Amino acid sequence: MKTFNNSLRLICWAFAVFSLVEAKSSPRVILNNNGLVVGKSCLNYTLDWDFGCGLALATNSMHGSKANYDCLCANQPFIGTFSTCAYDNSQSDYELKTALNFFVTTCQDKSVSTPMDKDILKKSYENATEYMIDYTDVQLMGVGDNIMRSPVNVPITVNYTYYHLFYDMQNEFRYQVDSGTYYGLALVVYFLLIIFIGVVTNYLKITVIPFLINSTGKKTNLIRHYVTLPPAFRKRHSKPGNVGPFIWLIPTRVHSVVIAIYLILNIIFTCVDYRVVKPNAFFYYQTTYMQICRMLADRTGIICFTQIPLLFLFGGRNNFLMWVTGWSFDTFNAYHRWIARAAMFHAFVHSIGYSMWCSRKGSYNSNLHDVYFLAGVIATVFCGALWIQSFAIFRRHTYELFLVVHILLAIGFLVTIWYHCVDLGWMGYVYCSIAIWAFDRLARLVRIAWGGLIIKSKFQMYSNGTFRVDLPVQSRWGYYPGCHIYLYVLNSKKFWQSHPFTVFKTPENESNGTISLVVKPMKGITADIATFLSSQPENKGEIKTMVEGPYGYSHPINRYQTAVFISGGIGVTTNYPYAADLIKSNNHTQKIIFIWIIHDDQPLEWFKEELDHLSSSKNVEIRIFITSRHTKSTDQSDSSSLRSFSKLKESSYSRIVRGSRPHINEELLDIVSASMGTIGVIACGPPSLNDTVRLGVIEALDSSSNRIDYFEEAFSW
Repeated sequence: MKTFNNSLRLICWAFAVFSLVEAKSSPRVILNNNGLVVGKSCLNYTLDWDFGCGLALATNSMHGSKANYDCLCANQPFIGTFSTCAYDNSQSDYELKTALNFFVTTCQDKSVSTPMDKDILKKSYENATEYMIDYTDVQLMGVGDNIMRSPVNVPITVNYTYYHLFYDMQNEFRYQVDSGTYYGLALVVYFLLIIFIGVVTNYLKITVIPFLINSTGKKTNLIRHYVTLPPAFRKRHSKPGNVGPFIWLIPTRVHSVVIAIYLILNIIFTCVDYRVVKPNAFFYYQTTYMQICRMLADRTGIICFTQIPLLFLFGGRNNFLMWVTGWSFDTFNAYHRWIARAAMFHAFVHSIGYSMWCSRKGSYNSNLHDVYFLAGVIATVFCGALWIQSFAIFRRHTYELFLVVHILLAIGFLVTIWYHCVDLGWMGYVYCSIAIWAFDRLARLVRIAWGGLIIKSKFQMYSNGTFRVDLPVQSRWGYYPGCHIYLYVLNSKKFWQSHPFTVFKTPENESNGTISLVVKPMKGITADIATFLSSQPENKGEIKTMVEGPYGYSHPINRYQTAVFISGGIGVTTNYPYAADLIKSNNHTQKIIFIWIIHDDQPLEWFKEELDHLSSSKNVEIRIFITSRHTKSTDQSDSSSLRSFSKLKESSYSRIVRGSRPHINEELLDIVSASMGTIGVIACGPPSLNDTVRLGVIEALDSSSNRIDYFEEAFSW
């Protein structure tokens, strides 16, 4: 325990050294009502006198006795002394009203037998002047360090020098509480400003997109080359960075700038604008580092609370800001993670500072019996557990377990901060967070009902284990290119789980009112489905499902004169809806280049009809790269694959390359040199492919005077 205390003390000293601390010069101008400071200071001053109820506040010893409010709130000299102090030191009627209300509330909360209201205080003030004695007339008892004031039974005048020892300290701490609110809200306003920029940009994309698409030039390309398009560092964005088993996601450079400014603001708001108040009448605030510990604890705790609603909003599926900004779930998820880390930082500083302060008082163990204190400790533990459990290594290797535990920990965090603050205040942030979380869950149920609630979907597994799902959703369901759903499989033991999948429509889907998705089995529920289908006749079956969606944003690829789709593996199901929609629009002047990179020819088995549909248009050029030199098709599927090959080879607009990977940079440069107008590129595939395409587009900016835009379809956790 001694080592723990020394560690906490060292942390508080570190903040005292690195924070911008100044000595007290004059009382702060606090933005909140100063009447509360007056009320608390007058109560502290009055408690330091002995009115026959026991000495309640000890200013020169380690432990003061607990105030006997049943006695004090019925003691007319005590009430008269407080009332006189409040009336004499309040600068306005509003301050006086607040100071008196504070005293009334204190007595009502802590005294069960004594009535108290403002009329009693007013009468006490009016009567006190008749019996009041000067504080200098109170006799002292004892000798040496044991000198004490003798008990009094009449009201006492205010010793303003002594009163200000209380007032200055209360004023500074009230300022720190207010600054926690305003600094925290400043962080919220910062993100609101970023979102406003996103809303305006999205609006301009919709209303004046021809102008934006055609706007190009050296300065525009310079900004896009070095700010908006590239990853934060080097070449990785979709592909996570890693050191050994530790994995982290790398945002784009523009997102990194937004996050970096946010983190810098968090550090500044934590470290600036503290004043050490000396002298003051509080024993526990006599030293600099003790004052810093308490002020840090107050400020950071409140800043943490201001960030929690943003945390829940940005992490939800039904975040309305995605609709108005056009930003992807990935963008908000990146902000969600960094806001969570900042909130955790503030929660930890709050807990360490307050623990140090209570440990110095010697009240830490006794405080653990208070509900608010214990709930705060548990909330901090939940916060730390959420942080550790959300490491990418856990999300990626045990995602289903991660999701369940993450939700349970988040609920536990909400419950404990409720009990932590239900008596302290700041419940507005808790209510807001709960409302956001509840809205997201309710919206999910509405989306499921809108899709038809429980539907029987047709599953078919192909030779390589990949399976296709046809979902008979309601006709009112709003399909659009780029949308995705969350699928619940009710026949599974894990029926509560949902997984995201991109959906698409073929001409056959259009005729029978279904939507389709293709799944490559991994772990968990998709592996369970594959096992089930392998035991069914012809590897087919019907399974009860629920569809939650649609989600996602449709890129304006139809506005570009050349549309380039680069897909890797199963990512073709994301790009196909865009290409099919362009064919449907009958824009004969638009050129469509569809590039698909696959390991072997087996995917042609489950996507041959879609390729046939694309190759039927003369506007479409299909390029398929099969990286393996050897076919892996089984006898059952070989004829289907060859028919697809035959169909494609007959078209002069198609190219099939076997045994090598495409050089994406060269492919893009060839496309750019052959194109006469604006170019839009959409990539969807493995993370390494997306990063390669991104870098290829950046390189192509330097070799073209036309506008080239890049859109990435990726889903990261």
